[in-house]
Amino acid sequence: GDFHEGGRLHTAFQNLPSRHYKVRINTKIDDEPICEVDFNANHLRLLLALHGRDAIGGVDAYAPIVEEAGVSRRKVKSFITIALNCKTFDQAMRAANGVNNEIIADDCRRITETFEKLYPNISLFHRDINYGGMAQNIEGEIMMHVMLTGMKDNVMTLPIHDAIAVRQRHSDWAEGAMAAAWEYSARHWHPKAKASVKVNWPNTS
Repeated sequence: GDFHEGGRLHTAFQNLPSRHYKVRINTKIDDEPICEVDFNANHLRLLLALHGRDAIGGVDAYAPIVEEAGVSRRKVKSFITIALNCKTFDQAMRAANGVNNEIIADDCRRITETFEKLYPNISLFHRDINYGGMAQNIEGEIMMHVMLTGMKDNVMTLPIHDAIAVRQRHSDWAEGAMAAAWEYSARHWHPKAKASVKVNWPNTS
């Protein structure tokens, strides 16, 4: 697309190792432990809101698809994330298998068919628009709003794509601020859309 359809907040903090080595979440802000607060299935929920629809399943938008399709949550999340950035099913299937060769064609078909059954008239694939870029742009605007609210409330926030890191004592604030910012943005398309926010804590074991 063009510059109106792209853009994402990007900071060095989010590049700290977070999977194999849990460096990022064990970083501190002024010697205080942090937590990460993020959205559940953010791009999927934004897609549904753009069509005036609610996510089925409440807190976890992937769960009903996992149950109905009989495919693991990890595969469902991975395929849907990829599909939302693809023009066709075949393109998404090839890309998903390239990312994880355990995601086979049958998995992709079952996930797509289940999505279409649960959300008729909404497509995972976007031939004519750069949905992935648009979603990142909206996501960035939401996170900027959260950060500006943090400045007003004297709360330090560090953005991580669709999440923020805050001092642990500010976890409740972060949940509320993120839900409010998301719902403010989504109400332009779906006035009753609700965010789903969760807190991730460092593993202290």
